[in-house]
Amino acid sequence: MMTQALGLFLGVPFIFPDRLDIVRAGPETLSMFGFGFFKGLYDANLWASLYDVVHPERRATALGFMNAIGWLGGAAASRDHRVAAQH
Repeated sequence: MMTQALGLFLGVPFIFPDRLDIVRAGPETLSMFGFGFFKGLYDANLWASLYDVVHPERRATALGFMNAIGWLGGAAASRDHRVAAQH
């Protein structure tokens, strides 16, 4: 879980230069690469950290719930974004 936390915290500084439009093509590419790298570090350890805290006989169920919650959250965020853009 420490690797996930490290990936999240080290990826944050790479988000803001791109979103604040303070960098251009060259540095923007570096910013996108840095964020993508650290997000990959986070994602690569997502299931491993789940398996650290769940008993082996319950892992498939836990993975299914975690995946379903992620998809439901993404769908809700997409809908909320669309509704907010209309107002």
